[in-house]
Order: sequence, then structure tokens, then C-alpha cells
Amino acid sequence: MAGFGHLTNMLGAADLGCATQNFCRSESRLGEGNRAVEAQAAGEKPQIRDGLLAVPERAGLGVEWDEDELRRTLKPGEPWWG
Repeated sequence: MAGFGHLTNMLGAADLGCATQNFCRSESRLGEGNRAVEAQAAGEKPQIRDGLLAVPERAGLGVEWDEDELRRTLKPGEPWWG
């Protein structure tokens, strides 16, 4: 599931970057096109402002997963892991 992995990786990189004194930047596909990556988050979506991620302040990665959307985007034959 590329979208789920991408959102998880991006939020993890943001978390690491906030804790690293000399972190400069990382790139992602958040905020692009149809925003399919953000659709996999339930409730509050990751916010992109002026090309920058507003780092979530909630616990963990700061996002709740939309399990229905995640199931919808499974590749044919891919089992549900949740």
C-alpha cells in the first residue's frame, strides 16, 4: 500500500526532523494533485501551508487512519493487516 507507507514515512520524517537540531528538509507527495495520500487519514488531515507541513502536535504520528479508505486502496490479493 504505497499511500499508507508514504504518509507514515512522511510523518515519521517530520517527527524526526523536529527532534534533530540540524535537520534541513525532506520531500514528499503530500499536498499534490488528488490528495489521495491525505485521504487515508481520518479526522484531521495533515496540513500543508505554503509548501510546508504543519507538524501535528497530537501523540504518535499525529494522525488517525481511515480504515475504510485503507481497505479500499488494497492491491488485489493483498490481505488486510489491521
